Amino acid sequence: MLAELSRNPVLRPLRQARHLVVNFEGDGAAWIDFSDSDKAGARLVFDPAHAEGEWGGGISGDVFGYETCLAAAVAHALASPNNTAANPDFLAAIERGLSAMRNLRAEGHGIAQSQNGDFHPGRDFRGAAC
Repeated sequence: MLAELSRNPVLRPLRQARHLVVNFEGDGAAWIDFSDSDKAGARLVFDPAHAEGEWGGGISGDVFGYETCLAAAVAHALASPNNTAANPDFLAAIERGLSAMRNLRAEGHGIAQSQNGDFHPGRDFRGAAC
C-alpha cells in the first residue's frame, strides 16, 4: 500500500495529509503517518483470527453508516484533550472504531418490528427482514 501511495499518480495526493487511515471493512485498518517526509510509518490494526471478511461473512444483511464508525472514532480522538497535535493516538481510536463497526453490523441501528408486530431491540435497518 505504501508503494502504491508513492507510485500511483491518482493516490499520491493522499501523501500530503499528515495522517491517513485506510479501512479494510470490519477486518482492520492501516494508519500511515507521513509526518516524516523521508519515510512514512505505518501501523496495521486487525483481528488475526478473522481476516478477509471472515468475521462479517456469517451476518446477513448490511447497515448504513457502517463506515462512519471509524471516522467518528478518529475525529473523537483528534478532539480529545488527551491527544496532542504533535502526538495523536490513532491506534486506540482505530480499535474503538472497528469495534463500533462490528457492533453496528451485528446489532443494527435500533428497535425493529417484524411483520408479525414483534419488536426486536438492536435488529433494525440491516437490509434483511427481521
